[in-house]
Order: sequence, then C-alpha cells, then structure tokens
Amino acid sequence: MRQVLFVCTGNLCRSPMAEYLLKERFKQLKQEDIVVESAGTIAGDGNLAAQGAVETMAGLGIDMGAHRARRLTGGMIDSACLVIVMEKYHYGAVVDLRPSAVGKTVMMGKFLDGHEEIEIPDPYGGSREGFIKAVKTLKAASFNIADDLTVGETGAPVKP
Repeated sequence: MRQVLFVCTGNLCRSPMAEYLLKERFKQLKQEDIVVESAGTIAGDGNLAAQGAVETMAGLGIDMGAHRARRLTGGMIDSACLVIVMEKYHYGAVVDLRPSAVGKTVMMGKFLDGHEEIEIPDPYGGSREGFIKAVKTLKAASFNIADDLTVGETGAPVKP
C-alpha cells in the first residue's frame, strides 16, 4: 500500500485540504490502494480544522468536519512513499526529522506546472477569499498528483 503525506504548519488548513482533495480525486478514479494523510510541523494534536477550511471544502461537497490535527512524526515520514510540503520551511522540518526523506519530499508547487519553488500561502486567520484561492491551487495540484500516482491496467498513467 502506497502512502502520501501532506505537511503544513498547524495541520489546520493547507495539508488537510490537500489530503481531502486528493482522497476525493482518488475516489473518483476508483484508486483504492493509496493512503492519503496529513500532519503539521507544530500541530496541536486533536485540534479541529480551521472553520474557513471546513466551509470552503463544504462548498465543493467535501466534508472535512472529522479532521483532527496531528503533529508530524518520524514514523509518519518513514511510512510515506511521498511527502508533499507547502513551504520551504516544511521541507526543512521534514528533512531535519528524517534526513533520509530528501528523495521523497517535494514542494507542492512541483505539481503546479513544474514550479517547484512556489510556496502555497497559508490562509489561516485570513479572508474567505484566501481560503478559496488556496483550495483552487491545491485542487489543481491534487489532480496532477493523482495523474502521477494513478496507473491503469496498461501501466500507463490514467488521465482524467
């Protein structure tokens, strides 16, 4: 079983939104052999997702109400075949925790037309528009991630 891990700061907005968007995409593609999770570099275990994130995702028909924040651990990194981070800071935090993760840790921006250095701005504490912009960016990237990780019967990537 392959596992994708999204990482942000508090595991309240970006990484859980990315998690739920990719889960939804895999559900649409009937891809059931990939586990998708998220965590935060300084998350308070058990915290609820940000209300703006929950409301914005609900607008897409995705219920994120069950999400509870989790602090990033070395074990989570070890279990993942791919670790996707939102900012350069997160990349550093992952690699500091597990230097062996260098080869499997990438910036989310890599999945946006190959612009690896693009950071995904944190909408936490901001306007509704900030959450909407973040979700649009994360959704576009999640479709590209799904394309990269999903294979059909022929072994070729399945395109939407």
